[in-house]
Amino acid sequence: MQSILICGGGTAGWMTALYLSHLYNRVEHRVDIQLIESSAQPPVGVGEATVHGIRHFLQLLSINEAEFMQATDATFKLGIEFINWKKAQNGQMHSYWHPFDFQTPEVNGMDLAHCWLSQTNKLQDYAHSVSISPFLTKRGKAPKFAEMADYQAPIPYAYHFDAGKLAEYLKKLAVQRGVKHQIADITQVQVSIDAGVKKVTGIDTSVGRLTADMYFDCTGFRAMLMQALHSNNQDNAENEWVDWSSELPCDRALAVQTQYPQGQAPALHTQAIAMKNGWRWRIGLQNRIGNGYVYSSQFCTEEQAADELGQALNLPTDAEFKSLKMRIGHRKQSWLGNCCAIGLSSGFIEPLESTGIYLIEAGLRLFGEYTQSGNLSLMQQHYNRILNDIYADLKSFIVLHYILSDRDDSEFWRFWQTQRYSDPQLAAWLDLWQHKVIESSDFLAQKSVLFNQINYRFVVYGMGHLPQQSFVGANPPAQQQLLAQMAAFCKQQPDRHPSQVQLLGL
Repeated sequence: MQSILICGGGTAGWMTALYLSHLYNRVEHRVDIQLIESSAQPPVGVGEATVHGIRHFLQLLSINEAEFMQATDATFKLGIEFINWKKAQNGQMHSYWHPFDFQTPEVNGMDLAHCWLSQTNKLQDYAHSVSISPFLTKRGKAPKFAEMADYQAPIPYAYHFDAGKLAEYLKKLAVQRGVKHQIADITQVQVSIDAGVKKVTGIDTSVGRLTADMYFDCTGFRAMLMQALHSNNQDNAENEWVDWSSELPCDRALAVQTQYPQGQAPALHTQAIAMKNGWRWRIGLQNRIGNGYVYSSQFCTEEQAADELGQALNLPTDAEFKSLKMRIGHRKQSWLGNCCAIGLSSGFIEPLESTGIYLIEAGLRLFGEYTQSGNLSLMQQHYNRILNDIYADLKSFIVLHYILSDRDDSEFWRFWQTQRYSDPQLAAWLDLWQHKVIESSDFLAQKSVLFNQINYRFVVYGMGHLPQQSFVGANPPAQQQLLAQMAAFCKQQPDRHPSQVQLLGL
């Protein structure tokens, strides 16, 4: 492989360019890498939250953390607060946390989850009993200290950032590192069959035909290269798509930016607030707040969603929203022939757990691992199987959030009351977890596990689904002592951390 052509810019395209530059050219220039993007097709540009693996990806690419955060208006993210996902109790709106950290001191072989579950009268909810992140967030404290190295901290964290500014920042770095950039509109994708395998042979563009040994499709939901590879297939392109719209019906989003009230500092967490026909996000960047409503077109119109979001944010009636259509599912073969789909052209799971950019990372890392062998046909099979398992894992975890809800105040939420057994694995787990603590052993049969027992505990216990069991060998005094130690740590430790405002110089 001597040349690569990346079709499409945005976050997916420029992350791909930087990663491939690192993979092939960090020691010496071995592969020519070119990226083309259209001036007529702006990127989606509303993704603003990530999971904490993004730190390791940026570190791998030798990106200066402070420079990155300044260029993208980034803030720290310590987790997600889910609000109103269950019926209110005693006039109190329900909420729970899914943070990134979980403190794991043990006593008599029992971790904090066992200790918390064994308490008859629980003084705090689960997340506040086992994680420091909600306490840091409440006090506006950063997860790291100024003297710490890039991406290092005692508390796991991710980021909120401006996706448009991220793409521009990554573009600048990629071009500096030798990636060729061309503004060009794709007019046609040339495809041929070589030894029974379809391959891209060239891209006809507004600046002429471009060719390469390997192509990356980063053209978003249009998936222009992948569609061309399947266009003459007798089974047609739709049969190469795993459609999850019936299991995850939220397929639309409206986005709008708002300004901070005077004196309000950026939050260190994402808020996911359940609405009548879906949920809305609230994400604080350095200079503004990102808001959006993820809803299902099966249950409401865009006008109804806009009215609902406008009322929730107290916006003027003439407020303008960015409208997005989402295709929920994934390709059976994201790497086909000499073309690999990255980002939205590969697939998409609704953004409830901020996994969109993670899927870009996962696709790129897998490609890096599976191109080390000359047997590319075998490597492609394993690549596609593992990526498909990752998508399935994500889908189940997102479905979990909905089927645990007891809300029945709209047609949308009543739909979820019928979906408990739509995912057999989830149904089996929920039956099992009525009788035992969620443990790592429960996931051993899974082909791919992105979210593990720690993540599932936060959601299942946060939604009030607790095991009905007695704890064999429990030591109540020792458990009480461990919980008290954790509570003291969460009360005292935030005093030692700088505020986010102070650390970022806001």
